[in-house]
Amino acid sequence: MFDKDYSEVASLPINREFWLTDDNAWTKAREKLWKKDIKKRAKALLVTHYSGLYVDYDLNDMGDYFVKGDIAPYETMILFVLLWLHPSSDKQAWQEIKKASDCLSEDFVRRFFFSTSFDVLYTAMNDNQLPDAYLHDGFVGGRLGLLYELLVHDNSSKWDQDDKIFSIKQSFKDRPKGKYILHILGVHSNRLNHNAIGQFFINEWFERLESCAFEKEEQECTEAIFVRLLLHNTIFELPAVDHDSLKDFYSPVSPILTFDPQKKGAPLQRSMAKELYDRVEGNTNFPAPVSQLWDDTKQKVEDCIKNYKQYLK
Repeated sequence: MFDKDYSEVASLPINREFWLTDDNAWTKAREKLWKKDIKKRAKALLVTHYSGLYVDYDLNDMGDYFVKGDIAPYETMILFVLLWLHPSSDKQAWQEIKKASDCLSEDFVRRFFFSTSFDVLYTAMNDNQLPDAYLHDGFVGGRLGLLYELLVHDNSSKWDQDDKIFSIKQSFKDRPKGKYILHILGVHSNRLNHNAIGQFFINEWFERLESCAFEKEEQECTEAIFVRLLLHNTIFELPAVDHDSLKDFYSPVSPILTFDPQKKGAPLQRSMAKELYDRVEGNTNFPAPVSQLWDDTKQKVEDCIKNYKQYLK
């Protein structure tokens, strides 16, 4: 805890009707969910992977909020936590919490309530830090898309226009989306297929492709994505190849074809790649350099597939 008093957050005027504390069955179910699942996720995200603010003891405060709607008078009760652990995933309900934060002090908002929420969001979005237990749905169990929308895109609070907060929001919007698309299509990413956060980045990526010229790094990243889309699409209906058969063959297609979509828990990149392929192929909104890159990449992939077919049975 910090020396400064941030007890103001405990008086945040939020609608507590979402916490059905008079319903014994609801309360018990909520307690069970906290102990069995959400507490472990909170510990993994906030205590283990986001360092510098949270300790194990803070999980008790979060549990009280999750079950009863009680907000502890500490700087740890940031916007990210209040949204993520809210009983409802209704966008309007979350916006009301943001609007309620208009009464908080600038110091608290800038140091913790908003700014730290963006730091935690970045951690939650980082695939490289995910424990194996959460590969299927991420740290926050399917709420990442709405959290991203409410923190980055939504402007329902006066603090969204604060110079410092606006700058942080803009930095999220300006991050190259192509690198995140590569995560979606990557070897170990099996949780972003068709979910909200994936669609956010996909839509923003397409908007960027349709509206601006390439920087070199961005072009290289886009070409890598195009390669994966073309390879995935070409072999979409084909069975996976045994990994051992690839030991003498290296190409971008190698890791993709080793996935068996019929196996339980298998990565879902193939269907995501098919969706992206359908949106790229024949897109008439791309500027000439993007369309040319797509056509050039097709030729490269054709050569790769010709060499690779010897491994398909």
